Amino acid sequence: MKKTSKDKNMLDKVSNSYYKSKKLRNIFAIIGIVLTTILFTSLITLGTSMKSSMQDVTLRQIGTSAHICIDNISEEQFEQIKNQKIIKEYGYSIPLALASNEELKTYECEIRYMDEKNAEFGYVYPSIGKMPNMFNEIALDANALKCLGFNNPQIGQKINLSYYLGDKLVKDEFVLSGYWDMDVLAPTGQILVSREYLDKKLVNYKRNDENDLVGRYCLDIKFNNTRNFEKKLFNLESQSKLDFSKIKTKINYAYLNDDSNITFEVILGIILAGSCIAFCGYLIIFNVFYISIYNDIKYYGLLKTIGTTSKQIKKIVRKQAYRISIIGITIGLILGYIVGVYLTPIVMKSFDVSVCKISINPLIFIVSALFSFFTVMISVKKPLKIASQASPMEALTLADIDVVKPTRKSGKNKLYRLSISNVFRNKGRAFLVIVSLSLSLVILNCTYVITNSFDIDKYVNENLVCDYLIYDANSFNIQTENKDKITRDSIDAVLLQEGIKDSSSIRFVDYETPYDIELKNNINKFFESDKIDETLEKDLTSIIEYNKNINTQVYGIENSQLSKINIVNGCIDLDKWNSGNYIIIEPFLFDSTLHYYNIGDKITIKNKEFEVMAIGNIDGNISSRYSNSLSINVYMSQNHFNNIFDESNYLYLLLNVEEGYKQDMERYLENYCKNINPNYSYQSRETFKAEVMSVKNAFLGVGAILTIIIATIGLANLVNTVITSLISRRHELALLQCIGMTKKQVCKMLIGEGVCYFISTCLMTMTIGLGLIYFIVKIACNMLWFLTLKITILPILIVVPIMLILSISVSVIGYKIISKQTIIECLKVD
Repeated sequence: MKKTSKDKNMLDKVSNSYYKSKKLRNIFAIIGIVLTTILFTSLITLGTSMKSSMQDVTLRQIGTSAHICIDNISEEQFEQIKNQKIIKEYGYSIPLALASNEELKTYECEIRYMDEKNAEFGYVYPSIGKMPNMFNEIALDANALKCLGFNNPQIGQKINLSYYLGDKLVKDEFVLSGYWDMDVLAPTGQILVSREYLDKKLVNYKRNDENDLVGRYCLDIKFNNTRNFEKKLFNLESQSKLDFSKIKTKINYAYLNDDSNITFEVILGIILAGSCIAFCGYLIIFNVFYISIYNDIKYYGLLKTIGTTSKQIKKIVRKQAYRISIIGITIGLILGYIVGVYLTPIVMKSFDVSVCKISINPLIFIVSALFSFFTVMISVKKPLKIASQASPMEALTLADIDVVKPTRKSGKNKLYRLSISNVFRNKGRAFLVIVSLSLSLVILNCTYVITNSFDIDKYVNENLVCDYLIYDANSFNIQTENKDKITRDSIDAVLLQEGIKDSSSIRFVDYETPYDIELKNNINKFFESDKIDETLEKDLTSIIEYNKNINTQVYGIENSQLSKINIVNGCIDLDKWNSGNYIIIEPFLFDSTLHYYNIGDKITIKNKEFEVMAIGNIDGNISSRYSNSLSINVYMSQNHFNNIFDESNYLYLLLNVEEGYKQDMERYLENYCKNINPNYSYQSRETFKAEVMSVKNAFLGVGAILTIIIATIGLANLVNTVITSLISRRHELALLQCIGMTKKQVCKMLIGEGVCYFISTCLMTMTIGLGLIYFIVKIACNMLWFLTLKITILPILIVVPIMLILSISVSVIGYKIISKQTIIECLKVD
């Protein structure tokens, strides 16, 4: 045991001594590990932060971070559910009414009581002040306060609110107890009242029907984790002894993983990215240790002669690798996280996501550190083997000295042949340097090609069917019962502008279709398919059992917009369409082969019978943008829509404008939607072009950073190879001068070596590299629909001269450093 301890101490001393003597090697190795760890950490941070941000956006849009929402339950049901062991925490609210103040007409606000936990779940906990506790206290968001005229709200200010409770108009004065900044993603504004106020107002209130939420409990639940919600709901149902089929329960879909989007290309892209990072790190770390051990093979051979075993030599090298790894990985984790934090807002902004949530998950650092350490261990595996197998005899044969004597016939050609011979004297080392430099050029070119392949017209055409699309933003608020539309007066005002080539409109209304025999027969076919889950099947069964109406979204379409309907079955007959007796029906949401009604079926809308002419769906950009799995979309001629429905409101106004008038129209609409009618909004080709440019710039920024890191790895590899080679070849270069070579010739030979690396890198990049570029960009184009492949090598052509200068400069500067020693001093080098 004593001997083992002494051996261990001796190995530590030898390892530490050797580590301290190899400062240059350590620096290059640490740089390689730092860069590798930066790549791993920054990309993992970016990925996890993007996922957290997107999930947070979805949660804010939904209006709660709870896992399960149970609405419209009684106090008794609430008490039965809330205390079950499976629930980690819960919060609840009780709706009262919608605020009816004239000032809040364009900003819908719900008045309700919330407990503190529910306010936290719903992102409406006061950041200034407190939750309402006293009878007449309220808390609301800053935007609602601004609408009410309180631009600089103060706690304790008096606020007048009015609302309808049933048919009765209630007007009360409140005291502001707290407020918070309005979340731009929130579905509606919230006004919180005290429980005492709510209870008093609901004393004599009678519910209108079973769907009336006033006075009913809305329970939000969080479990210990987000796994297997269906099983948790089943357990909760069993524990509470309630029939959840009669209770409205909703799983927060923000926590559900959509595996359908994980395609082969996505998986392949992730594998390629991880492999690329690991390979980049491997190149420099392996090269550093390989060159170091190769040059010091005599040292390891001598250790063998004094009794050091192969296992002990491995431990000596491995301890150095551990020491370097600790330093490099620590620095890389810190810098990588900073880079990831910097990149996340850029990428999120490019996707028009206003909320950026930086992930601080410890797994980021654990996974990055493990990947980096694994890369180091793989990189030193072969150098370890070389060192452990060293012997004095092998050391002599492996010495990196192979002097070629220049003759009078040598000339320039012979000198450059000598350069080539020196570069490829160790083919493995040369290959690694060339590959690392080529890889940086490949990634640089891939980044440029991907950003250059952004097809702005393709992106705009996919998202906009005209030059300008005007609508009421509140139309798409899924929480709003009465959707606002743009009015005929507003349309007429816009149409007065100059330069309009053509215009059209789309009308829309929510309607309830009675349950009939055709609908029943077709819904029964849904059960035979595998396209419906348990929740949807339960809803469909409920419709059949209770003969309920089905929500129907009826569109009034002008003839010019018929081309925007994607027909999946049947065809459009203009004569039938214009007759006003035929309609087009949208297929089942989850399977276009399943239909609520078939061609030739009759459907009654507003006491008028229509025949189904075709099955199809409208372009999503001019749809209502909200629906559920049981909505039937119906399209009819707008002329006959006007005769059936009395509403004068329109869902969209579509405009195409002459080129010379587009800037004027942009300015007009911007002013109109900002100052004249703030509830209106519009989309234009210019806004979408700006959006795609921000995405393009984000890709360019991320790619540029990755390129810089990988290029740095490549250059570090080159510098390390040249400098280390020069230091180890001081004896050889001195011998060459002794047998007749001048310093100028030696310098030219070294420049030739740099040029050889450069030419080899260019050849590899322009052959294998171009194939890899095409493969990577093709995958990116398959993953991102708005890319159109445009291959170019312009970045390579720009960088090539810079690389040539660097290749020559490294050799020249390195030689100048070692040539300061005399030939006698160099010959003394072992």
